[in-house]
Amino acid sequence: MNTSFIFASIGVFLIVILLLVVILLVAKKFLSPSGNVNIEINGDKTIKDFYGRPLGYYKKGRNVTTDFYGRVVASGDQLTMLLNSGK
Repeated sequence: MNTSFIFASIGVFLIVILLLVVILLVAKKFLSPSGNVNIEINGDKTIKDFYGRPLGYYKKGRNVTTDFYGRVVASGDQLTMLLNSGK
C-alpha cells in the first residue's frame, strides 16, 4: 500500500466525521426548543423564549401555569409545554 493513499483515506474519514458533527449541531439548534426559566424566591417561575419574550408563568400559590395573556393552560408546573406550543 502506498502511504499517500493511507493519509488521504484518513483525511477523507476525518472530513466526513467533522461534516456529520456540524450537521448534527446545526439540526439540534433549529429543532430543539430552548428558553430561559427564571425562578423567584416564592417559587413562581417565568419562561422566556430565545429572544427574551415571556411565554408564560407558573404561580406556585395557585399551582397553575398561565400563558403570556394570563389564561390558565395547565394545572401544576407545565412551563416547558409552552416552549413547544409555538411551533
